[in-house]
Amino acid sequence: MKRKWQLGIIIITVFAMIGLLGMSGVANAWEPRKPVEIVIPAGQGGGADVMGRFIATLLQVHKMVKKPFIVINKPGGSGAVGMQYMYSKAGNPHYFLISLSNVITTPLHTNLGITWKDLTPIVRMCLDRHCLCTNPKQHADWKTVGDVVKAIKAAPKGTYKLAGTGSKQEDQIVMLLFEKKALGSMGWLTYVPFKGGGTVAANLVGGHVDLNVNNPSEFLPHSRANRIFVIAMFDKERLPGLHMMDDTTPQPPTVRESGYDVVYEMLRGMFGPPKMKKDEIQYYVDLFKRINDTKEWHRYTDDYYLQRAFLGNSPELYKWFEEYSKLHEDLLREAGLM
Repeated sequence: MKRKWQLGIIIITVFAMIGLLGMSGVANAWEPRKPVEIVIPAGQGGGADVMGRFIATLLQVHKMVKKPFIVINKPGGSGAVGMQYMYSKAGNPHYFLISLSNVITTPLHTNLGITWKDLTPIVRMCLDRHCLCTNPKQHADWKTVGDVVKAIKAAPKGTYKLAGTGSKQEDQIVMLLFEKKALGSMGWLTYVPFKGGGTVAANLVGGHVDLNVNNPSEFLPHSRANRIFVIAMFDKERLPGLHMMDDTTPQPPTVRESGYDVVYEMLRGMFGPPKMKKDEIQYYVDLFKRINDTKEWHRYTDDYYLQRAFLGNSPELYKWFEEYSKLHEDLLREAGLM
């Protein structure tokens, strides 16, 4: 009888412990307690803005979150305003930044005082491409990279204007490398910076600039309406399905095919504020993994020619950022922007 009583006590104790462990697991599973801000370090209409708003919609449609996720634009300073805003939210996990490569480049050429290491890398979602575009009405004879190079060399330096997002970041880096490798030196083009890719495309359509360096997500509506002509891509190979203008025109060649080895891939990922806790980071990693696995996300990335490259917070992600940062440091130094 005594043994049965002791066994009963043991069983009750074990189940009580299991119950406490279960309760502890629930208590430690963090999730947002209030609305979350999706911070866009650029203006409306650009690739980051489109991506942030798509994610907010996807979260709502699939009911993945209990609290609303709200898109907030923080343009300015080539991403510096957005980074500083995130840095000011240290310890508050109700914010995350849609990070472009300017999270790497801007601290390299400014006195910002913070770098990507001062924020919290959450995930690398995908990599974006860059294209060289012109206005077909303004420059109807610019059909190839060779045509553009010939026209630029025939005019005084600075005659032609090229638009891009921000200063001393991805678009300008690509332009300077193009000048160096295709034109023999820098300074041939006048770079005109804008706050977002949507504005960049609009100024090309409006005839205010001659060329631009832009991501497909930022000019597709214009190219499909024959308002923008895609001359070439700064990529390793052509992208199936990406057309020069209308749906019948063949896909654009790479700049490399013209004999100029200029290739660039732009980051599209997520950063949190400093001092995030492990369970808060893991919440977002799991959430973005769920987004990454949806058919809508696959369709979105395919439609905008984004390369899916999901990698969550891990030693591998930090290693990738270290190497990516070194690449940009070398590019900026080579382009004379350090």
